[in-house]
Amino acid sequence: MFGIPDKTMSYKIKCGQFLFIVTVAYSIFLLQSCNNKASTKDAAFKKVEKQSTASPVIPLKMYNELTYHVDSIKDKTSLALYDSMYTSEEKDIIAALNRIDKNRIGVGKKIILPDTFYHQLLEYAPFPFKLEIADSIDKLIIVSIRTQAFGIYEYGKLIRWGPVSTGRKAKPTPAKLYYTNYKARLKISTVNEEWEMPWYFNIDNMNGIGLHQFTLPGYPASHSCVRMYEADAYWIYHWAKQWVLSGDVLISHGTPVIIYSSYDFDLLSPWKRLAEDHLIMRLTTAELEEIHAQIMKIR
Repeated sequence: MFGIPDKTMSYKIKCGQFLFIVTVAYSIFLLQSCNNKASTKDAAFKKVEKQSTASPVIPLKMYNELTYHVDSIKDKTSLALYDSMYTSEEKDIIAALNRIDKNRIGVGKKIILPDTFYHQLLEYAPFPFKLEIADSIDKLIIVSIRTQAFGIYEYGKLIRWGPVSTGRKAKPTPAKLYYTNYKARLKISTVNEEWEMPWYFNIDNMNGIGLHQFTLPGYPASHSCVRMYEADAYWIYHWAKQWVLSGDVLISHGTPVIIYSSYDFDLLSPWKRLAEDHLIMRLTTAELEEIHAQIMKIR
């Protein structure tokens, strides 16, 4: 700046003022444009969010009208057709309905399929969406041996369900009231040291019965434990409460777990009969009474 004539300086100042005004005006324009775009984006997001959360809940009447059919995967061509026909989410639903791991669906397999696919597995639950007799219990797990499924309730409202594999014929899981006791990220089986049980939650300390992730073959196959998908075992591991001990004294129980009914090994599994009787998985009056009797014992 030193040595520049005053005239030139005055000219540069005027130019600088003009450029400053133009810059400010352009900045205001950009800011308004960005705000408009943000508002449009927020509105679009809210619209999509509204659409994505509006549909899942089915009225009870419609829920009871779900129908199914049986299909067979006869050869590799049929398997390729199956792989191309269904999305990953639909295959998850199919596997859960058949009480098996998804990778067990292959050549030679007969599977039950829903006639209509909905957004969430919850809509195919073999449990009532509302369990009035449990509406005062903050957290409750029920396990049906007959239908090989678990249900999660919060104040009587079903929030999650999934398939299980309970005790095999020679080692059935006793039907009674349990509580979630202690948990372990990974527990090694005392029956066979090669068996690893991720996301283990003990429910019977004396007999070593627990909820945990392990393979699901489509029938009761465990040594009394309740096997689950990894996602379900992981979820319960973080959701259920542990017992509270003071030394060897029990201060408070964990989350109640009601295991009920029985499995008839001489009959075709009930989920395999959904095509002929779409209500076969529903709670029977006797099962509801069994659950009610156990709820009355919860402390």
